[in-house]
Amino acid sequence: MKQTFFLAPAGTHVGLTTVALGLVKAMDRKGIRVAFFKPITQTTEDDCTPERSTHFIRATMALQPADPIPPSAATKTISERGLDELMRQVIAAYGASTASADLVVVEGLLPAMGDAYLELSPAVPADDLQRIGYAIDHVAQTLDVDWLISQSKKELAFRLSPAAFLHQLTEKARTAKKRIVLPEGTEPRTVKAAVICARREIARCVLLGDPAEIREVALSQDVELPDNVEILDPANVRPQYVCPLFEARKQKGLSMEMAASSTGESGSGAGVDKVRAATKLAQERRPDLAIDGPLQYDAASIPDVAKTKAPNSAVAGAATVFIFPDLNTGNTTYKAVQRSAKVISVGPMLQGLKRPVNDLSRGALVDDIVYTIALTAVQATQ
Repeated sequence: MKQTFFLAPAGTHVGLTTVALGLVKAMDRKGIRVAFFKPITQTTEDDCTPERSTHFIRATMALQPADPIPPSAATKTISERGLDELMRQVIAAYGASTASADLVVVEGLLPAMGDAYLELSPAVPADDLQRIGYAIDHVAQTLDVDWLISQSKKELAFRLSPAAFLHQLTEKARTAKKRIVLPEGTEPRTVKAAVICARREIARCVLLGDPAEIREVALSQDVELPDNVEILDPANVRPQYVCPLFEARKQKGLSMEMAASSTGESGSGAGVDKVRAATKLAQERRPDLAIDGPLQYDAASIPDVAKTKAPNSAVAGAATVFIFPDLNTGNTTYKAVQRSAKVISVGPMLQGLKRPVNDLSRGALVDDIVYTIALTAVQATQ
């Protein structure tokens, strides 16, 4: 049986929604399989805005709770079919919302005056995801999650959820206290990411670019540059690096006229035979790991498909790491997943260099940049 935390407010305007969503966030960061459920909505029929608790959960986390039952529908069901039918509908919605969870946060209703439902305060507009995000994070950081877990009668199964991974990543970056250089310092998203990293002490960021242009970009984005964000003009330091770079790389064909060379056809697709050969090589080198391939994504990730397509594979249907045969396939897939499932993407992560250097897609979001900065800071400690 799932462990359930039911939140009931002692009065109105006590921040019920914020606390409920903050608790969900805090549990998710701990790696607990958590779900959210609101049985009855607080809004009235003439309110055209979405029910805020469920709306904000769907918009800020990878959860899809069922729609809460409107008060009028609940009243009608009780009147026509009885309380038991309403409870059946609630239980069915609960099951649909919490199927894969070990812990469920249930948000109750505000106190009612007589038979009337009280409307949820529209203090945070439904489209202001940034403000509700700050509020949820504040609650998540304030709650004593370990104490709450200790009160649970059911031993919870932990996993490294996306939120838990990102939380651990940023905490490790904070501890590392690294200085990270951001080449495209005049890009608005880069400026915003640098400010976020400074505010959360993820890293000491250096913005490369014309100082006046960077400050103008910050002003246009309504962003205040803190003192611990460093601005460095490349024009003033470039001569210091040209000759040392040439001396270090001239044996590799670098000339003073050409700073980079093409990788030719290295970005083209690889055939199935190449994947088979790579799989065999990996299995020989790491017999302690469960590795298989080639596998199509559905066969690798969905148990029912795996039974049909790869019944003899020990990996199919349960894979947790997916290795793509080429950059084009990997880029296409991760972008599709990132945008359609509303998940955070960290990387691309480059390997094989003496110092960590990472790349970003031109379509990167501000959060993508922030977490790639954190990743780079952690790499610098290893």
